[in-house]
Amino acid sequence: PAGLDEFTLTPTADGYTRLQAVRADLERYQPRVVREAGRRGTWRTAGEIGAELGALAVINGGYFDPEDRPLGLLVSAGEVLVPLRSVSWPVFEWRGGRARIVARTDFGGTRGVDEALQCGPWLVRGGAAVASLKESAPEPRAALGLDAEDRLILAATTRGGLRLAEFAKVLADPIDAGGLGCQRAMNLDGGSSTQFWTASGTNYAAALGVPVHLALVPRG
Repeated sequence: PAGLDEFTLTPTADGYTRLQAVRADLERYQPRVVREAGRRGTWRTAGEIGAELGALAVINGGYFDPEDRPLGLLVSAGEVLVPLRSVSWPVFEWRGGRARIVARTDFGGTRGVDEALQCGPWLVRGGAAVASLKESAPEPRAALGLDAEDRLILAATTRGGLRLAEFAKVLADPIDAGGLGCQRAMNLDGGSSTQFWTASGTNYAAALGVPVHLALVPRG
């Protein structure tokens, strides 16, 4: 569709790990936070939500605690579902038809915010991969980013896994260098929570759904 680009990257030297992404023009599309009711085992997958909403893409959201409660700010359709969490995680917000990823300390409050999701850590700031990321084992990964033209990027591994620093690098690297060109990007929940679905045919998810997704839908 016009204003929507899809990417399939193989960022590791062995060529096995696969990273898929969509890049959306936010003049044509908008994010929508979807919170699931109930407990683990009843939550829908990204593909089920995408089919219901007529979405172009759906990715999993942030972390949740052992009681299945989402962690970090959640706003959906202007309603604050979970309050801002006092940690260093950044906030993705959709406010007045504009998307931003901001530090928690720069977040201006929920008044006027239509959609928001808080998770972390930061992966890309100022167009560069964050250098202070902790060492990590290769895992399935998911992220939200914005490029220099404020296009929204949803990215996830759909085969294999990446270390956090490797993930940050491919998000930040320019398109012509095999990356996704993010200026800012934030980590989402990963591992068995990783979910990524597109209307064009990608449908990656573990057996169970997760409590929060971010969907990309046409602007009304």
